[in-house]
Amino acid sequence: MMNGNIQLMVILITLVQHVRNRERLLTEDEVAYLFGVDIQTVRKWRKEGLIGCVIFEGSIIRYKWEHVEARIESCERVARRLRAA
Repeated sequence: MMNGNIQLMVILITLVQHVRNRERLLTEDEVAYLFGVDIQTVRKWRKEGLIGCVIFEGSIIRYKWEHVEARIESCERVARRLRAA
């Protein structure tokens, strides 16, 4: 589980470096990069309701900082439950 903790810390540090302004909207590519996942994973999370988004003009998808924070918190809860099991 140590690698998971290190990976989470890297993600959090990267988020702070890339998103200084809480109102800035992130692209799918940026969210995928920050989580270290493929863009298809971010799209899957969105379709499954695991991360919120803002859709402009029907096809432009962006993510608010609070959406990313909520996904991080969700991942942390799952990690805590797995460690406790």
